[in-house]
Amino acid sequence: MIVKMNMQVSSQDFYDYLIHSILLDVLKNEEKILEEQDIVEGFSYLKKIRNHDPVKVEVIDIQKPILYTSCITYGTSENHIAYQIRKLDDKRIEVEYKEEYKSSKKLEQWNFYLLNFLFSKRNKKKMTKMLRAMENYIQMKEEQDG
Repeated sequence: MIVKMNMQVSSQDFYDYLIHSILLDVLKNEEKILEEQDIVEGFSYLKKIRNHDPVKVEVIDIQKPILYTSCITYGTSENHIAYQIRKLDDKRIEVEYKEEYKSSKKLEQWNFYLLNFLFSKRNKKKMTKMLRAMENYIQMKEEQDG
């Protein structure tokens, strides 16, 4: 799934939001206080998911402030997530969100393709809504910080 969206925020502010979210996730799941410089390629942590075994989240590629890619591993499956940030000007960006599922089991892979086909429109709408919420939060925070 790929979702592209133009946003009225700076590339640095969006990138900072992503990093802050990761830091909070690590604090919540592993009770560790980390700094931005700790989030590097190869960094990983375990994330607890309700009613499921923990999943491993690993940073695959990180390039400040233009790219964040991670891999979420659970069982024999992987979910690759990427945020590509393209600066349009000082206060506008284009974000490309990309999500790709991989499984070593053919049946799981085909099941994913089928469900993705059936729910593609809904999933894209949901992700668009999430990206818009991220933009709104960043804008609100910027207004508060002055």
